[in-house]
Amino acid sequence: MKNCSNCGKPLEDGAALCESCGAVALESPSAGNQTTCPHCGKALYANARFCPNCGKELSEASSPAQKIPASENKRRLIFGGAAAAVLVLLAVVIFAKVIPSLTGGKPAAQPAAQFVSYQKDLLAEQALSSLERTMDIYGAGSFSTDMTVTVSVDNDELNHFLTDSSLLMKLDLKPDSLVANGEFTLMGSSLFTGDFLYDKGTLEFALPDLNDSCYVMDLSKLASRLGGMDVDLSVLKLPEFSGKDWRTLAETYLDLVCTAVTEESVEMEKDVRFTLTELGGSYTGTTYTFTPRAEDVEAMLIKLAGQLEGDKTLRKLILELVNPSMLSAAFGMDVFDSADFEEELDEGLTELAEELRDNAADIGEAAEEAFTWTLYVEGKEVRMIRITDHYAEEDLVVECSGTEAEGLSTAFYVDSGDSDYRPFTVLSTYTKKGKAYTGEISFTSPHDGTIDCSYDIDTGKQSVLGIPYGTYDVDVSHDDISIKLEVADGSEGGTDHILTLRGNEYVFDDFSRMDITVNTTAKSSAKRPSGTTVDITGYSDEEYDELFEELGTAFYQDLMEKVEPLVG
Repeated sequence: MKNCSNCGKPLEDGAALCESCGAVALESPSAGNQTTCPHCGKALYANARFCPNCGKELSEASSPAQKIPASENKRRLIFGGAAAAVLVLLAVVIFAKVIPSLTGGKPAAQPAAQFVSYQKDLLAEQALSSLERTMDIYGAGSFSTDMTVTVSVDNDELNHFLTDSSLLMKLDLKPDSLVANGEFTLMGSSLFTGDFLYDKGTLEFALPDLNDSCYVMDLSKLASRLGGMDVDLSVLKLPEFSGKDWRTLAETYLDLVCTAVTEESVEMEKDVRFTLTELGGSYTGTTYTFTPRAEDVEAMLIKLAGQLEGDKTLRKLILELVNPSMLSAAFGMDVFDSADFEEELDEGLTELAEELRDNAADIGEAAEEAFTWTLYVEGKEVRMIRITDHYAEEDLVVECSGTEAEGLSTAFYVDSGDSDYRPFTVLSTYTKKGKAYTGEISFTSPHDGTIDCSYDIDTGKQSVLGIPYGTYDVDVSHDDISIKLEVADGSEGGTDHILTLRGNEYVFDDFSRMDITVNTTAKSSAKRPSGTTVDITGYSDEEYDELFEELGTAFYQDLMEKVEPLVG
């Protein structure tokens, strides 16, 4: 009986492999041809290229020639053939993926990747762009305009009082301050003016028509005196955030959700004939049917949980929005009940992640049973989306036809299988040229009738309120109401927002049409309150009552004196 040269265990006579370690059972080296590894000292067989003990490569000098057994030759042949096959496969993959990119082509996308790409182009891009614009408008922490509101109606008697009447508001908002002036004019006469200032915890106001005083309050001291709170309102300011940051965050989580779409869960079928029920027309194209698999949804939720736990960007944006250090500096730690907001945030995200992990399997199973999502594509255009709710036994359907340049039509409805009844139907048609959009939208419900909206707008030009220039028309057929908004350059500078309301006698009692015009400027001319400074921070409750009663009486007398000649 001989021993294994690799592990030293006994070998059965004629054994080709060692039962203990699996090494090839070569003939034991004889004293004439035995040599040892120069690296570890283990005995070697003749012609060995690598030491079986330490794996180091051997030089020819340390390996005297010896005939290799037939079993080893066969083993080398098998493994050599497998290695060659792997190399050929790698060459094919490299040729398929790398060469096309060098020549300007692209490797063919798999069905799952195509399904996700179409959805992002059709739905996600518009939503993300809208999110970014909205966050930029409201996250700037500043707003500046002079806003003048005027009203007219189709009743001469009422219009007599509305002519040359207006409400003027001058607003200059910054993250830590607000300057505001207001003036109400009736029939060309100023009835009321007021000036207001908030600046880092200090409040000032003046009523120039009543007296020449400018009343000042330190709100931090006032809160401390009246409420017993030790606060510092001077540190308060509005949050400032970037729409791009929030969009990037949303894209991160959207990409994570899309990992639930795998090659095993998407079935592609070519040369399928399908018909658009609402828009009309038949097409031949490719369908992509996504049927969520429980294991894929579960894996996605676990990834989502991991992202939530370690998402420094999400944490940073929430902290910027809430600004706990500022609130704590302003109101003390009691604003968070003596808790550390950052620790609470981390714990909250961790708890949410743990809940996702705990319920991932159940949610995955429910998703697998709940729906299928089918995409119908003609050429490179998505023509229809059909989401089948297996529980409700109805489909949510989106149909598309045409192009933006020539007219893109979409229909959105619920298909319950009953052709005579639909809970709702939304139809939209628009054309796009550059940044200009012209289109119509109609919403139809069996209970609420039809609401039609048409628009002709230029998204490249917007008012200070963030509304694109152009016209918007809404008609509510069942209530005989129409609403029209026109945004255009104002006759006296700035931008006019003209809102026209029309209705029957059930809507308006004394008129059938009302025009409300809001003129805004790109920059405010607001000025701080002026006059003799009167610090009322230390006033007692009785002194405040006396002051505001005096101002109220003076305002009423002044108003009556100004109105009487106008209406008498």
